[in-house]
Amino acid sequence: MTTTVSLDTTGMRLRLNGVRISYGDRAVIDRLDLDVAPGEILVLVGKSGCGKSTVLRALAGLRTPQGGTVLADDAIVTGPSADRALVFQDDALLPWRTVRQNIELPLRLRGLPRGKRKER
Repeated sequence: MTTTVSLDTTGMRLRLNGVRISYGDRAVIDRLDLDVAPGEILVLVGKSGCGKSTVLRALAGLRTPQGGTVLADDAIVTGPSADRALVFQDDALLPWRTVRQNIELPLRLRGLPRGKRKER
């Protein structure tokens, strides 16, 4: 079932073309084509382990596909970028960051200067 809702069209176009992602010998995503228009809301539904989080990680630039391309506004996604973010399902800390850096990360991603982050 597809439901379309008209929304603000600001944002970016996200596209996966023939994406293949494997963990070892196990293909989790195979030849996935997906086009998300600016302002569109996308919901990925499926059982645990079917590849939902893997798709989101690829869109965020946190997982590189073995085949196909991931595009953000027609530019190939080669890694994380300030214009895309992924919110994990569970509360998570980034182990390579200090406690302060983990706490300040959302403020940094919003573009708040370092001095203002420390004040908050």
